[in-house]
Amino acid sequence: MTPTLRIARRLAAAVVLVAAFGTSSAVRANHYILCPEEKCAEAGWSLTGSLNSARSNHSATLLRDGKVLVAGGLDDNGVALATAELYDPATGTWALTAPMTQARAGHFAFLLPTGAVLVIGGDQPCCLSNVTAEVYDPANGLWSPAGSLDSPFGMLSATMLPSGNIFLSGVAEAYRTTASWLYDAPQKIWIRASGDPIYRQEPSMSVLPDGTVLVTGGSRDADEFLVSRGAEVYDPTTDTWGPTSSPGTPRLAGTTTLLADGSLLVAGGFTPTGIIPGPTVTGQATLLRTSEVYGVDRAWHPVGELDEARVDHTATLLPNGHVLIAGGLVPQSGAGGSSTWATLASAEVYDPLAANWTNADSLIVARMGHTATLLDDGSVLVVGGVGGDSSTGAAVLRSAEIYHP
Repeated sequence: MTPTLRIARRLAAAVVLVAAFGTSSAVRANHYILCPEEKCAEAGWSLTGSLNSARSNHSATLLRDGKVLVAGGLDDNGVALATAELYDPATGTWALTAPMTQARAGHFAFLLPTGAVLVIGGDQPCCLSNVTAEVYDPANGLWSPAGSLDSPFGMLSATMLPSGNIFLSGVAEAYRTTASWLYDAPQKIWIRASGDPIYRQEPSMSVLPDGTVLVTGGSRDADEFLVSRGAEVYDPTTDTWGPTSSPGTPRLAGTTTLLADGSLLVAGGFTPTGIIPGPTVTGQATLLRTSEVYGVDRAWHPVGELDEARVDHTATLLPNGHVLIAGGLVPQSGAGGSSTWATLASAEVYDPLAANWTNADSLIVARMGHTATLLDDGSVLVVGGVGGDSSTGAAVLRSAEIYHP
């Protein structure tokens, strides 16, 4: 099957809008189920407290005190949220904290060296012509503006450098151009970096152990039928770009995880099925089971295949060096050859030494567009997203659960 796909962030928003006209999420009391001590010693999932507000495409950030800050996202009507909540692992409960100054979804969140949390960009109803940033101070539980960039470039990808600065890359679709910035959080200023030589919408960006940034994938058109080929490396110390080896499979919306040995694992996502010679590939798209590793030798190496192809899943590096993939979205056949979507409850674990995947216990609630956060005790907190039975539609979720490795 080769259904037409959208990239993960827009895909989640579309499912949210469909859900609003189908089933809606049930209103439930905020409860929690902490696993018994003997069960926590076993690998698997247990429910924990429910969010105060259902949300998908939100951010989740582990704070220095071990709590998790969840902010923004989309509600059951596809509307961006400004609300924020704190999860306390000691009690398994959520508490509201001050809302952001701007509603936003699909944004980026980073824990700064000061212990504050920076959120930047995202879909903001307030600001169609600029990109805003704001900072959450855990000491007083308040948000404050942290500058904005008035630019025709949409900020579509971001990552934190070892220096604590944020590297961002955006595109101006009307001009078919790409631009990059360094955001200095302490000074709240934007510094223009050298341009990305290849036009990419929402590429994958990962910081490598040497401090350089690997940029790969991304699309060359709004419908994600044209995938940018190759990969590049940005060096923030010299403010220069350079080519590197190309992935074996052009892909969009795959997860990227930096492994303990310094290599980068890329898994899942989707790719067009038709390949046209030249700088792009085009055609219909299929979900991927493949995964590959970008090694310290700056070359790509295929590794084991996922048991299930998936998109809009999460990937979390566990304390033992393995990688947990959870949830996501898959197409399925409908009546008369039509295509529908189903959220996944399945989870898989990648073993870097064996270079293969094994099935893990399934999530209690199938979901996509969720977050996964590694907690201080080595467990993984999965929050919100879009889920539900494919026969009855999907709804934005309030539920949260914990994986015990």
